[in-house]
Amino acid sequence: MNIINISEYSHLTKASIASFGASTAELSSEAGEASKDALTPCNNMGGKKSFNNHSLEEKFIHIKHNKGVVVKVPLPDTSKDIMLSLVDWVSFTFKLGKFYTNSSSQEDIIIQLSEQLLFIFGFGITEKRKSGLNFYSDSYEVGVNNFGQVCIGGQNSTCLVTVKGQGLLHSSVGWEGRLEMFLESIEATITRVDLSCDLFYSKYTVFDFLQSYHDGLFTTRSRSPSIEQRGDWVNDNDKGRTLYIGKKQSGKLLRIYEKGKQLGGSFSHLFSDWVRIELELSNKDRTLPYAVLVNSGQYLAGAYPALSFLFEKQSKVLTSKKTTQLDIDRSLAIVRHQFGAYIYAFNELYGSERTIEILTEGKKKIPSRLNAVNDIQNLKNKIRN
Repeated sequence: MNIINISEYSHLTKASIASFGASTAELSSEAGEASKDALTPCNNMGGKKSFNNHSLEEKFIHIKHNKGVVVKVPLPDTSKDIMLSLVDWVSFTFKLGKFYTNSSSQEDIIIQLSEQLLFIFGFGITEKRKSGLNFYSDSYEVGVNNFGQVCIGGQNSTCLVTVKGQGLLHSSVGWEGRLEMFLESIEATITRVDLSCDLFYSKYTVFDFLQSYHDGLFTTRSRSPSIEQRGDWVNDNDKGRTLYIGKKQSGKLLRIYEKGKQLGGSFSHLFSDWVRIELELSNKDRTLPYAVLVNSGQYLAGAYPALSFLFEKQSKVLTSKKTTQLDIDRSLAIVRHQFGAYIYAFNELYGSERTIEILTEGKKKIPSRLNAVNDIQNLKNKIRN
């Protein structure tokens, strides 16, 4: 399959994407006359985007990273306490039949998907990779500089799309809402989403969050998540400390670390109080709602009681058990409202056993609405556990 000219369909070449977002950057006096091409965004913040009704800073400062590379960060507004939350990674899968219903080649599907990604993010698929990825037989690059990948081929006729932090940094304004609508239209599944928040002049230190853990403010359902401390927590230094709460394998991992110190160099002094909070969620034993894309702050704040200060309104990503119970409750309410009177009448006429036989004839399966559980025993076990 030849996909060399895929940029003709995405309308963006690798060169044009590479310059996207860097053309308006202004070098600070400290960066001197460093080339704009050398600017490497160190975090997923920039441009004129707005998340959770907080405007991102339009001006940047440029400081040399401890490895000698000029990096760009937003210039915080010292007049108020700005707390920004945003999506820092997103992966989703979907059935090819939901996206492209016509019988066609994989190349046709890739071209159509590239155009859709171009509409959502501002860049499309640029080239085919030499090998597959994530157990898919084929894979493609999205944008440039490792913005993301598309995986296709095998895997029950599904497709996996991943856009990483740097890709989202260079995405066009409003991508969150456009992606939400696209995912809804093809009934996609979000398999991973990372939410992050930068507290440039944080009132809370990593030690405060550690104390919050001991106070039970990271405990959910009477269970304390695992915790790990990395870095030097005894002696104060410029290398920075990181607090890990939860496990990647469980589908919920929180990282809280001293971002300024982690970057080193001038950052350690100018942003010594910069604390970054990152929450990685996967769809292991939970369903990630589409709304997490446009309400990242609410879901980050709702992840643990200790993070509730981040956003006035909190939303929670429920585990599969809670989601299944909610689906059952909703389904019962719908059946009761629409058919309750009929069921009562049939029960009076035929008795309960005969009524069940009549109403369930040819329907002995679990509806997909009930969390796609394949059989009744699995559903019972899911509710009980």
